[in-house]
Amino acid sequence: MESLTRSDKIWLELMRIGHVAGCHQMESRSFSFHDYQYPLCARCTGITIGYLIGLILFLVNIRINPGLLLLMCLPCAVDGLAQKFTAYESNNIKRLITGLLIGIAYMQFLLLVIVFAVAKIF
Repeated sequence: MESLTRSDKIWLELMRIGHVAGCHQMESRSFSFHDYQYPLCARCTGITIGYLIGLILFLVNIRINPGLLLLMCLPCAVDGLAQKFTAYESNNIKRLITGLLIGIAYMQFLLLVIVFAVAKIF
């Protein structure tokens, strides 16, 4: 039996973490790099990057209007629901972009709620 390389072991651990995080990890809906599938599907990759962007924007005092945050969620909802309930098949670039938008929106909204709650407490 062939032993695993260090890269294989790292990839397997990242795949385990992605699975535990709740990603379905479908190969057809994931990006790959040098024959290694990303541990998150395209949409979860976008969401994760969106979380980071949303946090950074918040930390540099860029706040997105709550109405716009809701609008930013719509593309992901439309793309995901259309794919689930119709013959429509999205692609990984659309999944990445819609994930980015909803990730930014979610993080900004979450941080706004936290700041509001903390301000009410103190």
